[in-house]
Amino acid sequence: MGDAGSNFLGFLLGSLTVVGTFTNKDYSPYSVLAPLLVMAVPLYDMTSVVLIRLREGRSPFKGDRCHFFAPAGSARLDSAAGGLDD
Repeated sequence: MGDAGSNFLGFLLGSLTVVGTFTNKDYSPYSVLAPLLVMAVPLYDMTSVVLIRLREGRSPFKGDRCHFFAPAGSARLDSAAGGLDD
């Protein structure tokens, strides 16, 4: 997925959580946590990658493969390589 697809999905996910949370007339103080829970994994991934890159003296704006999801993609978790059908 390129920049356009990831930006679109991020905007869509954020918009849906905000609209779904704050359009109800019975507003609850706990409803503020809903967008944070939905965005917890992407926020953790972004924060950890930026901190790792800064600690190693690299630019946080250059792409690499040290995201949270990268090991799963490189391991090819399918039935042939992952041993799911054993």
